[in-house]
Amino acid sequence: MMLGEIAAGIAHEVANPLAVARANVTSLIEYLSEVSPMLAHLEDEHPQLTEVLDDLPAVVCETWEGLSRADETIRQVKSLARADHDGDRDAPVVITDLVQTAVRFLGARLPRVHTDLDPSAVVAGSPVELSQVLVNLLVNAADACEEQRANSGDPAYQPLVTVTVRKNGDRVLVSVEDNGCGMSEDTLTRAFMPLFTTKAGARGTGLGLSLVRRLIDRHAGVIRVKSAPGAGTSFSMLLPAAGSATRSERVELPEVRAPLHGDDGVAAAPPQARIVQ
Repeated sequence: MMLGEIAAGIAHEVANPLAVARANVTSLIEYLSEVSPMLAHLEDEHPQLTEVLDDLPAVVCETWEGLSRADETIRQVKSLARADHDGDRDAPVVITDLVQTAVRFLGARLPRVHTDLDPSAVVAGSPVELSQVLVNLLVNAADACEEQRANSGDPAYQPLVTVTVRKNGDRVLVSVEDNGCGMSEDTLTRAFMPLFTTKAGARGTGLGLSLVRRLIDRHAGVIRVKSAPGAGTSFSMLLPAAGSATRSERVELPEVRAPLHGDDGVAAAPPQARIVQ
């Protein structure tokens, strides 16, 4: 049995009781709103009741947030499992359309976005899976900009995400760059590892970049990440153009403009994917 099938089976078994738990917490929230006023008159006789009633909403909210994070992890695991199965990845896809759709979909979740898109860039692949790649990278870029804004203390800081799509021979180059917090050398070496995350709380599951790497590999593509602390991050991908005969060939990923300086801070995904450093 493939690892993806095992993961999908586990995710399915966990998802069912998780759905029950989320439904029960929803009911508990409704019950609390009804019962709390009824118990208010007992607080004078039972002072400890005040503390309990004050703490209960926070406890329930934390429980809901924990269940929501678990639900998101299950969704990501299922996505990884689906990526293990071969599907139709030979359909012509206008990658610029996917970029524009992803930006509209995320909306206010993103900072200012600059796009440099070649509408003639058509790749061979799955529009659903490539959309997953773009959404994951855009969300990561937005989170990096948010962290930079919070930590820099610079009131003049202007977060920016830049998406570039252009033809490169019989390949299409796609890059997602940000001027966010960047990654340390240690983070770069583990960026594509499943379950590794630097995001606090419920924001990170550690599966987003692992999924990106898996899907790019499935599309016979290459991916490169360049980053440095405080200097932003650039993800660059080369995908086979529609109608090309290069899906099985290893290619060199050209240098692309990035918000970084020098050649330091370059990392690649694990060896399952065809990566050029």
